[in-house]
Amino acid sequence: MDSQRQPILNLPQPVTWLLVFLFGFHGVRQLLPIRLDDYLIYYLAFVPARYRGLFDGPAATITAPAIEVADSVFAAALPFVAHTFIHADWFHLGLNLLWLMPFGAGVARRFGSGRRATIRFFVFYFICGVAGAITHMIFYPTGTMPLVGASGAISGLMGGAARFMFVPGGFYGNRYLRLSPIFDPRVIVFAVVFVLINILFGTIGFDAVQSPGLVAWQAHIGGFLTGLFLFGFFDRAPKAYA
Repeated sequence: MDSQRQPILNLPQPVTWLLVFLFGFHGVRQLLPIRLDDYLIYYLAFVPARYRGLFDGPAATITAPAIEVADSVFAAALPFVAHTFIHADWFHLGLNLLWLMPFGAGVARRFGSGRRATIRFFVFYFICGVAGAITHMIFYPTGTMPLVGASGAISGLMGGAARFMFVPGGFYGNRYLRLSPIFDPRVIVFAVVFVLINILFGTIGFDAVQSPGLVAWQAHIGGFLTGLFLFGFFDRAPKAYA
């Protein structure tokens, strides 16, 4: 047996940090007064209607109560990233963490250790989250329902992992292995299954709280495809191949 192999859930440092942060963030929210928590959600959740002026012009108005157009660059940009911090409840958070652990660990090990690798991991993760939010906004440009949760970013990790998970040893941090081509049949099948499952659950309305119509499946797909296509730009594996 290869002595270099590690258990798949022997979590690399950046994944552990992310788990602790997401768990802690949600835990702190449970201690806040409801009004303060609502205030936090209002400013951090991604609401496409806030950007309505991009589609209808600067004079557009928002008819939904308590929804206003973002009034500064920072206020407008923050939810693209910060919506990944917020989860509807413990079950929603737990479900996302279950997916984050294996796929986040695989991507982090592929990137390697050290400060630069850690930065690369988080940049990749949040780019996928931003892509998920943008995809959601394309489908619902004037939507007033907040988009929350890390699933778009985690879907990006799944898309990135698809580039090496089918190579023997790829999930165990062997950075000398080639990435699978994007159009490798196994990668394509994995991507198609991922997309179809998300469309299915989005159509029938199953999500972490089992409420109809609340599955942000477009964000999942946007994050996944971003991770799939951009992973090669972030991969800095040594160029000697076994």
